[in-house]
Amino acid sequence: MRNILIIVAMTLLLTGCPNPRVIKNTFPDLPEHLMTTPKEMKPIDSTGASLKTAPTDISPSEIPLSTVAKIISDNYTTCNLNKEQLMLLQDWARSQKKLNP
Repeated sequence: MRNILIIVAMTLLLTGCPNPRVIKNTFPDLPEHLMTTPKEMKPIDSTGASLKTAPTDISPSEIPLSTVAKIISDNYTTCNLNKEQLMLLQDWARSQKKLNP
């Protein structure tokens, strides 16, 4: 009889109390400004098409140097904006991880 009581007591201690509630941890939603799609870089091409391969000729380009400089400057700005968005997203994810370990 004593062995049965020990077995029942050990079973209750090892299984714990049954919990009929299911606890769901929900991850908070991202701020909307971090969910925007990153901007794309502009190609340097007189036709506006993307340059997928290197040009085959070695003749000077018809694209004015000022246009090339403007596109490079715009792409640099776009790259920095994308970098800033990524850094904000990473900071937000780190702060959420600290709040919800």
